[in-house]
Amino acid sequence: MSNADASTTAELDLPSEVEGAAAAPGAVTTARGHIRGSVMLLVGRLTAMLIAFGTQVITVRYLSKSDYGAFAYGLSIVALVQAFLAVGLDRADTRFLCLYEERRDRGRFLGVIVTEAATILSLGVATLLVVALGRHMLFGGGNASQVTTLVAVLIVLAPTQALDTLIVNCFAVLSKPRAVFIRRYLMEPSLRLAAVLAVVALGQSVGALAVGYVVAGAVALTVYSITIIPVLRRSPVFKLNGRRLRMPLRELFGFSVPLLTTNLTFTATTTFGAVLLGKFGNLHQVAAYRAVQPVAALNMMVLLSFGTLFTPVAARFHARGNTEAMRHLYWQTTAWMAVLTLPVFLMSTAFASPLTTTVFGSRYSSSAPILAVLAIGYYVNAAMGFNGTVLQILGATRYVVLGNLTALAFCVITSLALIPAFGALGAAVSASASVVVHNIIKQAGVRRYSRVGVYDNHYTPVFLVIALSLVACELLVPLKPSLPAAVGIVALATGAVLLSVRRQLRLADTFPEIGRLPLLRKVFVA
Repeated sequence: MSNADASTTAELDLPSEVEGAAAAPGAVTTARGHIRGSVMLLVGRLTAMLIAFGTQVITVRYLSKSDYGAFAYGLSIVALVQAFLAVGLDRADTRFLCLYEERRDRGRFLGVIVTEAATILSLGVATLLVVALGRHMLFGGGNASQVTTLVAVLIVLAPTQALDTLIVNCFAVLSKPRAVFIRRYLMEPSLRLAAVLAVVALGQSVGALAVGYVVAGAVALTVYSITIIPVLRRSPVFKLNGRRLRMPLRELFGFSVPLLTTNLTFTATTTFGAVLLGKFGNLHQVAAYRAVQPVAALNMMVLLSFGTLFTPVAARFHARGNTEAMRHLYWQTTAWMAVLTLPVFLMSTAFASPLTTTVFGSRYSSSAPILAVLAIGYYVNAAMGFNGTVLQILGATRYVVLGNLTALAFCVITSLALIPAFGALGAAVSASASVVVHNIIKQAGVRRYSRVGVYDNHYTPVFLVIALSLVACELLVPLKPSLPAAVGIVALATGAVLLSVRRQLRLADTFPEIGRLPLLRKVFVA
């Protein structure tokens, strides 16, 4: 940890009554602005998810189960490789960019960007060479020819997507949610959808689909790269004198390399199961798992959307030593995420069966329990808030690494034990249980290292009402409602929850526009 980090950490021990008195009004205002901006990004991510969902449905229905299994296996390999390429810098860059922006240190601000880009490019080129020269040894086995060809094409996405993450993080730090909205949530998903539609219209094979994905990623990255330049030039930190580039390698890699385990843990709980299924099972099992895994991952949609703005805001509070503001931001954001994720959670658990069979067809009916199991773990991840992000901001690197390695070991051991015996369902149980264990470890760490983790009883009604809504929906499952009926039930349950916890969420304060609409004012304004 650098001296600056140590000093700001020490400042977190301010007396709570003094700190709270000074920080509370600003904390509420900042949290409100953060949630408003995050909701805008949520709308963008929801749009992107809907486009991606449509793309997923078209792909699954168009390809044979074996072809889709091979394609999904290739994408899983890409995710594993991408987790290594940035060496954890993708999780550290926001923290350091905010720190150097606060200090108006232009040289080191630029140095963070250059260091991460150079790392991704160098390791990306090395990976492409390894796969090109040794793919038959790496991905041999059943269906070897088809799988190795797809992996050789799709692997280009690993460095492309890693660079894309860097640029999006820059937009977030520079407070450009609109730019993130358009470029990340509209352009790239639309390009992928266009690629899938072109393949279907022309009657092409899964190989053409892989090429289409790569082209879509390259076009999106080119546009991002061009548009970030004027945004950087307009930033206040770039208006300072002095153009010397400073590469803070020791600070960056000292912080990021241990956090590489965070990337590996996340990847293990999302894609490792599909890779092992390809080795111990067959491509049909990979297809059964991967067809519904993106649907289950919709439970993290709100989490990922709010995280774009949460990290820089929380990092600034930490840099200023304002623990009380950070604590309010953390729990208010957690409550909002738990409520906004609820409709997806109810659909993907209580009503997983009609959702799966209606969307993907009867040949994927066996994937319904897989969807429900995965959804539980992903919802727990969202409903427990940004515990891992807070630990990283606080600089609790050793604890983060130990927690990551523990969860990673748990995932590997349970996967090796369950997948050979239970196939795709075993992979889902392992992934979901690993996410829950990991979140318990992180939550304990947040409470240990900072007052941020001390639970706020103000939000107890939020979680109680959510639990009651789940029980109510489960009681209706024996009636076997159709998908439209299930959507209606979930909509009513979500509306009831939102109405019940509007005071805890400070709904009217966060969105004062509600008060201008007579009907909504009567319902939601206390």
